[in-house]
Amino acid sequence: MTIKVIEYIFFLSLLRLIQVFRCQSLYVTGSDDNSLKIWNDSSVILSKNISRKVTCLNIDYNRNIIIAGTDNGKVVGWDVQSNSLIFDNGNETNKVNSILIINSTHLLAGYNRFIIFWSLPELCLIKKINDARFGTIGEMKNLAADNLVLIFNVETKMIVFSLKNNSILRENVIYEQGYSFDLIDRNFIFSPCRIEIANDICLFKLNSDFSLFQTDLKNFVDINFPSLKILNRTFGIYSTDGSLKNLGFMNFHTKNSIEIYTVSSIIRSIDVLNDRIVVCHQNGSISHYNKINFKFIKTFREHNLNSPKNVIKKYIDFMAFQNLLSTTTTSTTLFNTEIRCYHSSIINPTSDLSTNKNLATQTTHLPSTYVSTLRNDATFSEKINMSRTSLNKFQSTLNDETTILSLISNKESTLKPTFFPTTEATSSFWQYINFFKMSPNEIIKFLRSDIDLNSCILNCSENGYCKMHYQKIMLVEKIKLICECFDNFSGEKCELNTLPCFKNKCKNNASCINNLKDKTYSCECSAGNKNKTIYYGDYCEYKMDLCANETCSKNGFCIDTGNEIKCICFSKFSGEKCEIESTEIKVIKMVIKTSSLLAIIFLAMTYCFMIISDFSKLFIKEKRNKQKNKYRPKIQRIQKYQYIN
Repeated sequence: MTIKVIEYIFFLSLLRLIQVFRCQSLYVTGSDDNSLKIWNDSSVILSKNISRKVTCLNIDYNRNIIIAGTDNGKVVGWDVQSNSLIFDNGNETNKVNSILIINSTHLLAGYNRFIIFWSLPELCLIKKINDARFGTIGEMKNLAADNLVLIFNVETKMIVFSLKNNSILRENVIYEQGYSFDLIDRNFIFSPCRIEIANDICLFKLNSDFSLFQTDLKNFVDINFPSLKILNRTFGIYSTDGSLKNLGFMNFHTKNSIEIYTVSSIIRSIDVLNDRIVVCHQNGSISHYNKINFKFIKTFREHNLNSPKNVIKKYIDFMAFQNLLSTTTTSTTLFNTEIRCYHSSIINPTSDLSTNKNLATQTTHLPSTYVSTLRNDATFSEKINMSRTSLNKFQSTLNDETTILSLISNKESTLKPTFFPTTEATSSFWQYINFFKMSPNEIIKFLRSDIDLNSCILNCSENGYCKMHYQKIMLVEKIKLICECFDNFSGEKCELNTLPCFKNKCKNNASCINNLKDKTYSCECSAGNKNKTIYYGDYCEYKMDLCANETCSKNGFCIDTGNEIKCICFSKFSGEKCEIESTEIKVIKMVIKTSSLLAIIFLAMTYCFMIISDFSKLFIKEKRNKQKNKYRPKIQRIQKYQYIN
């Protein structure tokens, strides 16, 4: 009987473990060790090195592509299914502060004073919007129903940006530096704010005029919030980096913290899985908390690695991940999808790019995903040879060469689909080889030659297309393909970027501005608080002394935090400029003032008393002298007379 009970208990425990394991979801972290990692509980099941520190990330769940922003301005996509990387085609060097996936075709990257729209999945630059009002962007959230993006910046502003007009609709002052916020819809925005004199958190509602209506939640003193997360309409999660580093759970209805944990390292990011809450720390550790009762579960480190983990994001369920890896690679799918980079002059992120006919003919260069697909396509060379064979058969059936030439010269002829496979992806070779720029005789000579077409396309560094070139060797004319580079690229393989900003010396996150006319560049220095330039010099290499004219109301001392100043107040003082005195200081000052006043009154009265006393003594002395002289007896003097004869 006992054995059966033990077996039954063991079976229930095993069933419970299986159930928990099946419902468990994976999560992704990005850190300063240049890697993206997919975690299952406390184990790394997949990792990818992207060669730069990860500052932010988001996930394209439809394509299973993890999009990361880096400290050197690059946007990198990790295609998990094929385990390949996709790099953007831009030349940005500013740190990427936030990544926001808008829809299936667009993502938005936030930098310092500008944003960039990138296309998905190929990460091609579509449009860059410069506006000093963006400030140093902290985090961005999408209000898809309203075609709006809310942008939270370090300059204490929440900016309402229209995706329909690509313009800023309103700046809302929230009096608190913006590192993180979260929302459910326009009526439920969880954000830092300032209620009275301290740093606090609030709920906001976005009004019809795009202003914010504030509902106070909780008061804090001298605390910033590196991460905020909404669990549901009842509970929220926050982390602080004040004198005490805390993780707190907030009840939106009662406006109180229901659970607070003191942690050893600042929590940089928070996310919610199916069964738990995960947070990543600045010291590289990860902590888990119960999603139901908010109880602490565990904290662990990855092989004692102290590299800061900057961002954490829920991925997919474990079973879905297994199904993903068990499917075939996406190379065939990518090969059958036309991947292009579009010019930056046209952008409408509220609609699908595939519906914009104007973009169909605008290309810049062959994306890396496309080239990597060709390298993995073993049948491509066979397709080329089959096309040549088809052309030879086609030619042999015609005796009139002029008919062949007329067919070739006709861009709408059947030769094009005969030469290339009819997939959309391979049809773009027609543009990159530029057969339309060749004469009919050149096309025939090329097709009859033994030129390695595939090699030429793959060796142009993705920055050019193949071009016919004739070379005479010992009076024998030979045909070969050379790389004709796109604008701003040069070299035998188009491997050299000729943009002046490609090797710029701009420092301190300055924006490099190309001057293509004289092939020079200039550095536009980044701004600090209130959009004032704090750097100067040809390369923005010098920084102004921000604390030179700041006294902090003589109640503290000034420190330079990077792009702005901060007053560290003495004890009993608070406020942005330490201008606010505590109640204790006010009482002390009142006591001192009252005591001083009483002391002055006492001294004045004492002085008056002494003067009166002196006058009274003098008066009494004179009066006594008069009385003494009045009653003094008269003495008669006897005069003696002498007679002289």
